[in-house]
Amino acid sequence: MAELLQTERTYVKDLETCIKFFLDEMRSGGTIIPPPLQGKEDVIFGNMEEIHDFHNDVFLRELEKYETMPEDVGHCFVTWVSTNIFVEARVFAHICYECLVIWSFNTINNITIKM
Repeated sequence: MAELLQTERTYVKDLETCIKFFLDEMRSGGTIIPPPLQGKEDVIFGNMEEIHDFHNDVFLRELEKYETMPEDVGHCFVTWVSTNIFVEARVFAHICYECLVIWSFNTINNITIKM
């Protein structure tokens, strides 16, 4: 149970990091954004903020309720797995994370990708 909680907390923190250092930066225009990516925040990040809010405010809190009774934690998944945001969250966040890693690497190494 401790590992599950730590994984969920890490996931929420990673989403916060993506929002703070990538999405908010793109919105502020404070960094140099490659022209093909300018104005594409919604395409790149989709509903990442909603996903973060769900996991931070709802799902993590539900998991924490079962910290002392891990045998019943399945109720969290049964309750929330049928919601679209739960399913979208895991798939979208993984894709977005991979894109951000590539974008960061390219930016740090001054690599230009032609689109």
